[in-house]
Amino acid sequence: MVNEVVYRTFYALLQESLDHFENNTSIQSSAAIIQCLRKIDDNFTHIEPIAKDFIGKYASNYDVVPGLQANGYRSLLALLETLLLHIIQLLRTIYTDRGNTFFRANSYIEKLSSYSDVLHQLRAILYYAQILMGLTPNGNLFVNEDHSEPLMHDCELMAKSCFYNNVHGFQ
Repeated sequence: MVNEVVYRTFYALLQESLDHFENNTSIQSSAAIIQCLRKIDDNFTHIEPIAKDFIGKYASNYDVVPGLQANGYRSLLALLETLLLHIIQLLRTIYTDRGNTFFRANSYIEKLSSYSDVLHQLRAILYYAQILMGLTPNGNLFVNEDHSEPLMHDCELMAKSCFYNNVHGFQ
C-alpha cells in the first residue's frame, strides 16, 4: 500500500539537497534552506513508521466492501504520497536551478516552508488516525461517543490553513 519508490526517491533527494547546502555556504540563503529541509526530514521521520507500519498495514481492514480499496485511511496515505511527489518535484527543480546565477532562493525557501507546514499537520492527522484505529477494532469506521469528544476537540484545534496554500493545489 505504501509506495516504497516514492519514499526512497524522496529521502535520496532530501539527503542530497541537505548535503549540498550544508557543504556549499556560498549561497546566501543556505541556512534558511537547510532549516526548511531539516524540518521536512524531521516530520517525515515521524510520519514514515505510522504510515508504513501501522496505517499502511491495517488500512485494508477498514474497506467498506472487500476488494474495493477505499476508506479514509487509504485517502490519508494517498494525500501523503501526493505531498511527497510535490516535494520531490520541488527538490528536483532546486537541484537543476541551484547552480544558476539567478537561483531564486527566497522563492524556494517559501515553498519548502509551506510544504514543511503541511507535512507537520499531516503528521498530526496521521497520529490521530492511528489513535482512531486503536479505538475502532475489527474494521469498524466509527468510534463510540466516550472516545470521540476528546479526539474531535484535539482535531478541531489543528491548523487547516496550510492545506489551502497556492503551492499545493489541494484547494
